[in-house]
Amino acid sequence: MPEQLENGEHYELHDGEVVVVPPPRPRHKIIQARLSRLLRFVEEFDFVVAEEQPYRPAVNYQYWTADVLMRLRKIEQAMMNWTEWEVYCPPLIIEVLPSCDRRKKGENTP
Repeated sequence: MPEQLENGEHYELHDGEVVVVPPPRPRHKIIQARLSRLLRFVEEFDFVVAEEQPYRPAVNYQYWTADVLMRLRKIEQAMMNWTEWEVYCPPLIIEVLPSCDRRKKGENTP
């Protein structure tokens, strides 16, 4: 299967089922970049802030991709030697949700 379709959609494995996921909207990417910039101060404390980073929190065949995450610099250095994704969960993971998800839950926030 191709990693990404021509229209920007891509495939993901959700609980053993292949699903087609649309590309993020511009608002999503802008919020993601703003959050990354806000967290940059932690880099002076030996952390790394990154966007669209995979991680594997449990022993199974799935891995997840964080919109924004923070991890220790020493973990990033260790990752250079990984041949596959080791079980690892960053101390901070941020998922940017589309505003339409909030409206479905009854919030009035734009």
